[in-house]
Amino acid sequence: MAASIYSCSAILLALLASWVWVIDQNVPQPYLDEVFHIPQAQQYCAGHWRSWDPKITTPPGLYLSAAILSPILGCSTTVLRIENAVCLIVLFYGLRGLALRSRRLGDVEAVRQNASRSTASHIALNTVLFPPLFFFAALYYTDVASTLAVVTFLNCQRSSALLRHPQAFQAVFLFLLGLWTLIFRQTNIFWVAIFPAATVLVQELDTGHAVVKQSMHEGKSGFGDNWLSIVKTSYRMRVIYNPAIKRSQFEGEDPATHRLHMLT
Repeated sequence: MAASIYSCSAILLALLASWVWVIDQNVPQPYLDEVFHIPQAQQYCAGHWRSWDPKITTPPGLYLSAAILSPILGCSTTVLRIENAVCLIVLFYGLRGLALRSRRLGDVEAVRQNASRSTASHIALNTVLFPPLFFFAALYYTDVASTLAVVTFLNCQRSSALLRHPQAFQAVFLFLLGLWTLIFRQTNIFWVAIFPAATVLVQELDTGHAVVKQSMHEGKSGFGDNWLSIVKTSYRMRVIYNPAIKRSQFEGEDPATHRLHMLT
């Protein structure tokens, strides 16, 4: 049902364009945490790489993206907000692709494939219209870009094209891509290392006794055999090196367990 993707895209574009216009017309100046994010992005756009606001608690991925695009688009408040809105549009298609891969379309009939494509489009639309996510799409916040980075990682991880490459290439590629997601938000470590590792564990346990029997005749895997272990260990080293773990004012910023934050 090709009409479904077009209708969902049209709905998203109409709602997002209206929301961006309303925000830009009524709130032309930086709003809420934009008073930190926008000036920091503009500092990077101006080439002031050593300038950093100590009140910012996220890595500089969002600002680096703005600096890369600034020679073409500029770095005004309106432009930065539009860039974030474009990220939401890309996120819609990324989520649709992720939903399709999760449904394993190659194993079902053509009619069911069309139904699944329609369902995937609606899942993606419902997700990007989730109020906290959609609200910040018209503001210059890290939420949308960070989510897009994670969805890109998960899509690549499940891509059949990646599986055609040697295992060593897959490990290096996913390792670098996982590190890339961390420059947008440090809590993405859950989605690029812990969550995939848990998924692999469940899949291996589901295979039953065959895996246990086979493992009796194989050597133990080393540190470099699993890219997930490399990402997690690299993150732990950062915690050890910098206990505050954030580019922010260190007092009151010590790392702590926040289980509910893993679900956001």
